[in-house]
Amino acid sequence: MLTISENSLENKVTEWLNETITSDYLDDIRDENASDEINYFNFCEHIRTKARAEFPEADASMIEALIDEHISKFN
Repeated sequence: MLTISENSLENKVTEWLNETITSDYLDDIRDENASDEINYFNFCEHIRTKARAEFPEADASMIEALIDEHISKFN
């Protein structure tokens, strides 16, 4: 169960993902020569790095789950 501060942080990360990681953003970092699967892993790595820099206090597993959920909206 999330504490109030964890829930607040989760909401902040989700809001940041919605504002920052858009379809256009993903298109900009897409490698046209790579498969969808490779692009997916590259997206995750790229976004994870940005999110960890933006939210160093966030739990890595929470960030991973939110990124995965967010990216799945674009498939």
